[in-house]
Amino acid sequence: MIRGLYTAASGMVAGERRQDVISNNLANVNTIGFKKDDSIMRSFPEMLLYSLNDHTGSGPQSISPGMPNIGSVGTGAFLEEVLTRFSQGPLKATDNKYGYAIEDVEHPGEPRRASFFPMEDAQGNSYVSRDGDFHLDTQGYLVNSAGFFVQAVDATGKPIPNSRVKFDEQSGSLVAGMAVGVGGFQLNTNLQFKIIDIQDTNQLQQAGTGSYRYNPASVATGTGELKKGFVETSNVDVAQAMTDMMAVMRSYEANQRMIRTLDSTLDKAVNSLGRI
Repeated sequence: MIRGLYTAASGMVAGERRQDVISNNLANVNTIGFKKDDSIMRSFPEMLLYSLNDHTGSGPQSISPGMPNIGSVGTGAFLEEVLTRFSQGPLKATDNKYGYAIEDVEHPGEPRRASFFPMEDAQGNSYVSRDGDFHLDTQGYLVNSAGFFVQAVDATGKPIPNSRVKFDEQSGSLVAGMAVGVGGFQLNTNLQFKIIDIQDTNQLQQAGTGSYRYNPASVATGTGELKKGFVETSNVDVAQAMTDMMAVMRSYEANQRMIRTLDSTLDKAVNSLGRI
């Protein structure tokens, strides 16, 4: 009976955590470049129950002679991990002349490969992102919604630290170069505004604001297609997310009822049967 309380409680805790994941997905349904998270549930190992005092030998064959096997019983569930799904989100036209979207291409044999914009924060930390709703900062550098700088890419397809992409008023186009000092910029024609590929998206680590930390060894030449005048919307399926949320709520309520029932049974066992 006590085991049942723990089993139901573990289901409620796992349900709360899964609900948090779904709620975060729904909260970011309008966030440019957002990638949804999926929660992976696992059950604790099952236990085999035997009848210790039944020596008739009846019932299913037992591992131990004279102890019939009653069956197995679950011991609860838990949220094992949260995986980010990097599937392509719908592309939407935008009036932002600095807006770009990435359209992925299929890679047979590399199902977890995807293209990203290389980004860098003010402290020099490198990230990748699918947020292409860019704008110019006060110095004319191309930045995304989080204020991260777009990194330039060299001829080998690698992003260069401390590089910048800037709008050149004379040519009316984007140029790449290196940040020099405070507000300085040195043009470098060997650098370009390009995307990069991450060969295994499972290695990415969430950094918030739609950005991900990555291992430089997993970077490859960008293969996706840049779409100017478009942005990529969230890949969250609202209808599916709402269905999943309702299923979690029903499961949570069922575990609540189980705890109430077991609590009532324990109360009778202690206060009523205990007097006999």
